Amino acid sequence: MTYSSAWPPPPLEGFAIFGPRLDDVTTRIPVVGHEGGQESDDGSVAERETMSVWAIFASGVAHVVIAAILWALLWATLPRMFGWQPTVITGHSMSPTIALGDIVLTRPVTAEGLVPGAVITFEDPNHPGRLVTHRIIEIQPDGMVRTRGDNNQSADTQLVSPGAVQGRAVLRIPSLGLPLVWAQTGAFGILILSLGILALLLWLVVRFPL
Repeated sequence: MTYSSAWPPPPLEGFAIFGPRLDDVTTRIPVVGHEGGQESDDGSVAERETMSVWAIFASGVAHVVIAAILWALLWATLPRMFGWQPTVITGHSMSPTIALGDIVLTRPVTAEGLVPGAVITFEDPNHPGRLVTHRIIEIQPDGMVRTRGDNNQSADTQLVSPGAVQGRAVLRIPSLGLPLVWAQTGAFGILILSLGILALLLWLVVRFPL
């Protein structure tokens, strides 16, 4: 018995479930024109190859950036299930240890964990409802905590009660909170530009999946 496949075969791109369409990243097979020159059916072969290389490169960069953002978001949200709290740093008082726009994850801490050198997040004694992330530099005999920002010339004027401490910093996620800082400070130009770049990266990921 003789077996034969259907002809012409189905287009290859119909099966590219996990990748881009074949003609998006490869050069079409050149055909011989009526004057003997080689031309592709949609333009110059060299131009097509260049476009394909740039498409692959741009897609790779977009995938890496989007993956990094998603990974950082995962680290910023998943620890909340275990009682850790994320805090966006909106000042420069802890630079360069913690920069503007970083997200700091803190875990609950007991009085025994409040030791000199530890970075803690606490309610600002001078501004109720506002959180501050500074380093402990001294523990008073009565248990009160003296703090200071790494970038400050002097210690904080007000002592911090252990009950006002929200947690001890254990993880820093660089720059992920910058969009929130830009929104709070009215830097809408750079915020819109960043959102536009993010939209472009998402388009590249969808248009040229790896």
